[in-house]
Amino acid sequence: MKFTPENALSVVYGHKCSTVRRKPKAEPGDVFPVGEFRYRVLDVMPMPVHRIVGEFYHCEGFATPGDCMAGLQAVYPDVELITTLWLHFFARCP
Repeated sequence: MKFTPENALSVVYGHKCSTVRRKPKAEPGDVFPVGEFRYRVLDVMPMPVHRIVGEFYHCEGFATPGDCMAGLQAVYPDVELITTLWLHFFARCP
């Protein structure tokens, strides 16, 4: 999976443990690099934006639901609360 430089730092520092995409980009068990570390996809699930910003904003590396919504809309300008996106959870490999 690919991340912006800012999001890659959030992943490496442990502030971000999920990522949102329009379509599934990986399957559970897949491994991908970020910087010098490897990460394993734990789960991939479709979810409406209102759940992502309301329940998983911290996993996305945001301090508040509002920040999460603004971040999503910066990448996906047409996203609404009822839009379904794919949430990918991951963890650093030992």
